[in-house]
Amino acid sequence: MTQSLRLLVADDERPALDELLALLGADPRVGELVPASTGSEALRILSDDPAIDAALLDIHMPGLSGLDLARALTRFERRPPVVFVTADDESAVDAFDLEAVDYVLKPVRAERLARAVGRLVDAVADARGAPPTAPTAVLGAGPEHPADDLIAVTLGSTTRMVRRDAIQYAEAQGDYVRLHTADGGFLVRVPLGDLEQRWAGAGFVRVHRSYLVALAHVTRLQLAGSGPTVTVGATALPVSRRLLPGLRDRLDELRVRRS
Repeated sequence: MTQSLRLLVADDERPALDELLALLGADPRVGELVPASTGSEALRILSDDPAIDAALLDIHMPGLSGLDLARALTRFERRPPVVFVTADDESAVDAFDLEAVDYVLKPVRAERLARAVGRLVDAVADARGAPPTAPTAVLGAGPEHPADDLIAVTLGSTTRMVRRDAIQYAEAQGDYVRLHTADGGFLVRVPLGDLEQRWAGAGFVRVHRSYLVALAHVTRLQLAGSGPTVTVGATALPVSRRLLPGLRDRLDELRVRRS
């Protein structure tokens, strides 16, 4: 049987901390929870209690920030794995540079937090020299890469993280793919076929050789006229007749789940 995790949870906003503690407390893989309301308090606890397995940290805390705390932990003889739980969607690059296990954006969804706990279980097992456990099944979760919840896009000399659930559709443009959101489009250098495979379990489906759409953003499927189209957000996209049956099946599945 897998040993339950002892987790430190740090957030300076009490309602957010209480919500996080409640969600974690309902996870059977989690044992004792140790709360902290500042980065300094969290650092003191981690320094005094080497039996804490891992830490979940907010980024913006007074005094010592979550990133500062993670940097301090790199000097520990046994560094606990870290997951950031934050409303800041612009610090993911710094977080992963610090070898964070995961980066969860607020508002926190139970199934998303459960995936982060699964990654902590594996990280702690690796540190203990034990084989990783099989992941706990989560309703609605599919096969995906851990970093795919946030996609790094380059804007000039800066990098921005785009949430995958904000992407309405992806469009092939030569060697690049343009990710379309309500806030605009962002180019990434990755084949559309790779995204199709990686994001299939996250509700994306190929509708055309040039388009991959997010089912959650589909508002209409039009079969009449010169050819079938699917409306995503406010944009109508062509649908290949070869791929139309698969799209209709996925939309029907989504409709059943929502009913």
